[in-house]
Amino acid sequence: MKKAGTTALQLLYPMATYCVCCGNLIDQSRSYCLCDHCIRRIEWGWLTIDLATQEAETGKTSDLDSAVACISYGLYGRRLIFDLKYNKHTYTARVIADILADRICSDPDTRHLLRTDFIVPVPLHAKRLAQRGFNQTAKIGKHLERRLRESRIEDLMEKKSLETAAERRDALRADDGITKPDAPLIKLEGWESDVFCEFPKTELCASHATGVPREAQDARAAAEARRDTERMRDAVPKQEAVRKQPHYPRLLADALLRVKATTPQRALSAEERCANLNNAFAIAPAFLSKLAGARILLLDDAYTTGATANQCARVLKEAGVAEVHLAALATGNHFASGHFPKTQQSSPEEAWMLDAGRLHSDLGVKSPPKSEEPWMLDVGIEE
Repeated sequence: MKKAGTTALQLLYPMATYCVCCGNLIDQSRSYCLCDHCIRRIEWGWLTIDLATQEAETGKTSDLDSAVACISYGLYGRRLIFDLKYNKHTYTARVIADILADRICSDPDTRHLLRTDFIVPVPLHAKRLAQRGFNQTAKIGKHLERRLRESRIEDLMEKKSLETAAERRDALRADDGITKPDAPLIKLEGWESDVFCEFPKTELCASHATGVPREAQDARAAAEARRDTERMRDAVPKQEAVRKQPHYPRLLADALLRVKATTPQRALSAEERCANLNNAFAIAPAFLSKLAGARILLLDDAYTTGATANQCARVLKEAGVAEVHLAALATGNHFASGHFPKTQQSSPEEAWMLDAGRLHSDLGVKSPPKSEEPWMLDVGIEE
């Protein structure tokens, strides 16, 4: 019922009608529901935060095992986040999740995030959650889980298709026990397609008009019997494997709690941010056993100084989590690198989205205006 309602809303108010960033009219060919102007102004990249260098220069130990982002924390990326958080444009969460999923699935350096066990969004305090009505990272996490599940199912189906083709090819080949080198090719009758096997020149049995020696006939019958037995033995496990869901990170939206109402981070220095978040997070008791030894994909909308993510990672590891990897839409961290070069022949977003298989061939139309829009203000993001 809920799916039918969502489909009806999409028909009445399709997302691909307006750019989610500036509101300009677009068509369904535009990637991430962004117009050409906005998509070319966003600084795309396979951004990775150098945590080791950050630790060495700041003198603060990081509890994160890795941290990645998709865009630079600029004016246009900030608009996407602000619209989701403060203007209640919750449909933007799906766009952000699509960007994150394409990065995780396309970049070889982030494929390990598909092997994490759970997606844990950075939480909001109960008071702020009541004011806003939703947790924006939990909204993103819901769509991200769906996208990663679909990606893993597609990978599994492709793998099974290749395995099936290989099994069919191997079944059509002659059994290794009855083939011998330097022998003439003789057609085997009774197969689905023409298959030729190698047999030695021996005296032919009069009852076999095909020219296949008796020893080869007996060996082939024995090989077919073995294959039938193996198929029967493997039938149940294979059916169970098909029914079994592929591994992908599941969303745990309530595993991490914000137990302390903190001052908004944007007005604080790096030292004040760390002090502000001290003892601000805790693990929900119901999830302690599930998190023990797990690999966590910590999800946030932006990564700036890393104070929030690091505090979350510390609490998770104190609860027995094995690994914590951060994924964020945007980063303004000085230790982030991996922007797509502006001088390359194809645009940064084209290079990325072509790898993800999402980009429409026609991307460039009008040149962007000279001045920025008035709503794009340089404001901090961390809460």
